[in-house]
Amino acid sequence: MNMRILGSLVIAIAAVLPLSGSTEELIEDSRAFADPVSVVRLTYENNLRIAAARYEMEAAQYQFERFERRLSQFVPMKVDSTVQRESESSLNNGKREEDRIDQNETSIGFEKEFFDGKKIEAGVGAQAFSEGGAEFGNPFFQGELEMPLFSSFTRLERITERSFEESEMLEAWLDFIDRVNESANESQEVYFVLQRSKNRREIALEAMDDLRSLIYGDEMVERSSRDIAQIEGLILEYQSDAVQNQGLLESDLIELHDRLGLESLRLDQVEFVDYYGEYYYGREYLEKNLDSLIQEALASDIEIQIREIALRNAELKKRLAKQGKWDIIGKLFGRYDFDRQGDAPSRKREFFVGTGVSIRRNDPKLLLLSLKQADAEIRRFDAEIMFRKRQVGNLITRLVSEARNLRELSGEHAASRLARRAVFEQKRLDYMEGEESIENLLDARDDLYSTDRNLIETLDDFYSVIVNLDGASGFYFRELAAQLKSLNMVESYISDDQMKESPVMKRSTFTQSNR
Repeated sequence: MNMRILGSLVIAIAAVLPLSGSTEELIEDSRAFADPVSVVRLTYENNLRIAAARYEMEAAQYQFERFERRLSQFVPMKVDSTVQRESESSLNNGKREEDRIDQNETSIGFEKEFFDGKKIEAGVGAQAFSEGGAEFGNPFFQGELEMPLFSSFTRLERITERSFEESEMLEAWLDFIDRVNESANESQEVYFVLQRSKNRREIALEAMDDLRSLIYGDEMVERSSRDIAQIEGLILEYQSDAVQNQGLLESDLIELHDRLGLESLRLDQVEFVDYYGEYYYGREYLEKNLDSLIQEALASDIEIQIREIALRNAELKKRLAKQGKWDIIGKLFGRYDFDRQGDAPSRKREFFVGTGVSIRRNDPKLLLLSLKQADAEIRRFDAEIMFRKRQVGNLITRLVSEARNLRELSGEHAASRLARRAVFEQKRLDYMEGEESIENLLDARDDLYSTDRNLIETLDDFYSVIVNLDGASGFYFRELAAQLKSLNMVESYISDDQMKESPVMKRSTFTQSNR
């Protein structure tokens, strides 16, 4: 093929290529919304794998609450009805006489049994009597209260009984947290892979533009066919890279919208970060004090917070097991009868109250086993919390070190890029004046292209580390604070009266990070 025709064909293809996936030509009604921060929120809101884990977690939570409710039921309506007959016979002057009393009593009320062993009953009712042809009766009110005075072995038994449900709910919560972390991490990774393909494509197009100017520039009047052939050959190489990265760009865009769980996503809806700007994404990880960064990460770590809740519950079991040698229950009961009405209203209103104490010596062997079980659980959660804290601290220390090294390396590549660009521009001027060979000029441009590639790859490695830092530092859960209000469901997981407010929501307010 004639080299002039080949060159024209290459330039024509190159001129069309930037339009095939234009990032500059934005649709008027479009709005860029996918950036490194918003992809976390979009993933949480739309990713079906997260939704499935959330529903599984909620199902485990409701199963736990259902089991706990079964152990402390509320009976909103309790109806009791009794019919009683008393008959007494006696001899009077040799004649047997029978004295009979019929009594009918009906009451309606409620009964509430609490998880710690308290119990309350209250109700209203009426009673009717029939005696010797006379009928009379009266309404009444009655109530009874039972309350642990010293310790509640009942509470210990119930907490122990629900241990399996606690474990199931804990695992469901941790699975949900893992799923959010994993999915958000994957979405961010794909986002930066998409940016890498975009930047690779752009440097290939820039290189092609530089070489096209050598062929069609006005500075040179005469160009040898040999020079043109070499220029067009290098354009073809860059053309191949541009086409390849255009395909990767389209593929990465599809994968990103799949990770986000969206129906569709256009390239003009993705807001890319400035790789080279002064306020680049992830800068705060390199500037913030390492100890402060680790402490912030530990305070935001939901895994630690959930295990701390489980630890406190185990400590409560241990306290109850130590106190549970004796079960001392106090009782208070009473009844108020209103004025009697009917054929024999001789009795006026009256009442009675009473108190009582129930004392039980519990099985020492059972208490010892409960104590040992609680001790084992405490050691388990202590070990898991300690491991997680060390893991987070070591991970952040390592990742920050890697990020700083990669950012420093990218700075060296950026400085090298400026130097190689200056070398290429000078050689282009020299070539136009006939003082430089085409080989040296093309080598200079290819060196610049290789440096551009190295810079992009280094920055891509840097942002891979930043993505891992986002996950390790608890950033995802600070960002999702509003969406994760369901974390207060964990409150029902806490038994201790001193821990009514969930530590998850109390200790960590999920303060927004300035990005």
